[in-house]
Amino acid sequence: MSSPSPNKIKPPPSVLEGPGFCRIEFIPERKFQGWQGILHGGIIFTLLDEAFAHALGGSARAAGEAAVTAEMMVRFKKPARIGRKVIVEGRVIGEKARVIECESVMRDESGQELASASGKLIKIKPAAIR
Repeated sequence: MSSPSPNKIKPPPSVLEGPGFCRIEFIPERKFQGWQGILHGGIIFTLLDEAFAHALGGSARAAGEAAVTAEMMVRFKKPARIGRKVIVEGRVIGEKARVIECESVMRDESGQELASASGKLIKIKPAAIR
């Protein structure tokens, strides 16, 4: 049995959810560094994906639904700096049958766009993930 990773990203303490929207504030620590002083792209990808899930979040959980990311495209625009707060916002932009379309964007505190994502989540039965 393996022990928990010391680098695990926990849900950031500052998450605001609303119907079809979420806002996450995150200050990257050095352990998430890729190149010197820059947040690793995989962590950026993960935060943008988490914004999808939290945007769907509350309303889906209340209805007893679950969804997983099926497709995601990320555009990296500027480096996110270690130790400097980033703001990630996610939105649900459409829903057809089992497919939910989402967008998310990461900005620095000045509002500069650092990365963005678009993607699709697929609704699943919660029993399917047990």
